[in-house]
Amino acid sequence: MGVKTMNWKTWVAMLAMTTMLVACGGGGGSAGTPLYGGGSTSSTGSTASALSIALSAATVVDTNTDGVTVTVTATNASGGTVSGTTISYTVTGGIYTQATTTTGSDGTNAITVKLGADKSNRTITIVASDGTHTATGYLTVTGAKISSTANPSVVAPSATGSVIFRLLDASSNPLTSQSIEIQTSAGGAISGSTDSNGQYTYNFQAPSNAGTLTVTASGAGVTASQDVLIQSTSSSIPDSGTPTQVTLDVNPTVVSVNTAGSTANSSVVRALFKGAANNPLANVRVKFDLNGDPYSVGGTFSAQQVYTDANGYAVTSYIPGSVPSPTNGVTVRACYATTGDPSSIVCSSGNSQTKTLTVTADAVSVSIGSDENVYIDTDLVYYRRFVVQVVDGAGRALSGVTITPTLDLVNYRKGSYDNGSGSWKILTPPGSYVCLNEDLDRNNLITGSGASSEDINHNGSLDPRKADASVAFESAYTSGKTDSNGRVQLRVTYNRSSASWIKYSLNVSGSVSGSEGRASWVEWAPYPASAISSTGAPAFVNSPYGIVAASVTLGANRTMPDGYVFTSGTTLTPCQNPD
Repeated sequence: MGVKTMNWKTWVAMLAMTTMLVACGGGGGSAGTPLYGGGSTSSTGSTASALSIALSAATVVDTNTDGVTVTVTATNASGGTVSGTTISYTVTGGIYTQATTTTGSDGTNAITVKLGADKSNRTITIVASDGTHTATGYLTVTGAKISSTANPSVVAPSATGSVIFRLLDASSNPLTSQSIEIQTSAGGAISGSTDSNGQYTYNFQAPSNAGTLTVTASGAGVTASQDVLIQSTSSSIPDSGTPTQVTLDVNPTVVSVNTAGSTANSSVVRALFKGAANNPLANVRVKFDLNGDPYSVGGTFSAQQVYTDANGYAVTSYIPGSVPSPTNGVTVRACYATTGDPSSIVCSSGNSQTKTLTVTADAVSVSIGSDENVYIDTDLVYYRRFVVQVVDGAGRALSGVTITPTLDLVNYRKGSYDNGSGSWKILTPPGSYVCLNEDLDRNNLITGSGASSEDINHNGSLDPRKADASVAFESAYTSGKTDSNGRVQLRVTYNRSSASWIKYSLNVSGSVSGSEGRASWVEWAPYPASAISSTGAPAFVNSPYGIVAASVTLGANRTMPDGYVFTSGTTLTPCQNPD
């Protein structure tokens, strides 16, 4: 296979220059609508009569670290841009950096707004001012979520029970030391903070009368409720439908041991049950265990017997003891039934799902790095090369460590390139538009239907496609283990037509003797500089996810490929529009 390398630093600079603008406030359009400019002239020394503000994205998830570019344009009464105007900013709910305080020759001034340490769901307000005029933009932060488990699901009148709430970010990482408010339908109220696992346990004494106790938790800008049935037996809980889709997830898959009496370290276990119509199933009986625990690692579950909620989830936590395990030496099993009491479930291969995890004793450090090149081969793809380094607590290279890589597609863009200026650049206006991966729960299945479908552009598939990029070990490292220098090399391959249009996260973990470390690398799939300097169009001239990068208002009903109908007058954002 012939291989050439191309420097892609030019690509980084080019992509930064061609980031889409989403206008809002200050007369520049509504949030989520790309700003259309062009045709105005610039004046120097004139007094600005208006400011407009535009954001490179209107919504970000709480794991975003890149930030959002906020661009302010000063214009005069004739609509021409004004240079030399001093712009100041007030940002509420976030932090920002400003490279220069005045508008440039094109009449614009830009800042980068980031989330900081706050991962709560919220709206960040950005106000730009020249001393006389203001323009306001809004950045929505999403991703925080609360899961809950009643322990037990049925509590006898006047008996004690608990509800375990877990506060997580968009990647299901725990949000620690977060304030949380608890209210109950019986009038109880209390406040507290999440622990190192993002968990808060509310303990209660049930009312003396039978009924339903609703416990509601609020924190990090999100609210969730858990119903607890108050009655003497569980016999009146309705049977569930028959599960045809059962998935089990454990996060994280590597967790540290606990000291005696501590529950600080744990792993969240989530089982999801769906019916034949892809509908979530409530009231599925679920019993969790360790499938015989062949290595005698031990540990407990925060709730061992649960019922699925209205969204089809049964959630608990595995809490290790003080004994580490071999790699993947703990098997968590979820056994289920549609009727009866969870305690009476008899586990078999036909009614159970399993996942493995590792309980570690000492930390191992893992890092990941790359070079400046995008590699070209003869198979219509580009690829990037990465090196993973593993060391022990003393910094010594560790050989023979098994490395587990995973690749997650975080975002995709819409838009197209044009070479009107002599080199290929993203067409402006409207620029490009950034969308979240539609597969929010990463189960590779379209969850929900109609207006609540994950497939928000209703094209019948989840964008971006999982197969648009892949990760593999380089040929010398197919064993998946580190060499004598403590290293392995990986390759991320993607279609040339997807370059610059997908953003991926390469995640790696390494474990040895019950010790594990993790590292990640996130980037937009780059292209070689030569791809945009030739006269011929690059393979990625049009986004494979659509070229419409501006919102569109429908003049008539539109039936989408999956049968869903958007009615006349509906404004489709680019992420809702498959074109």
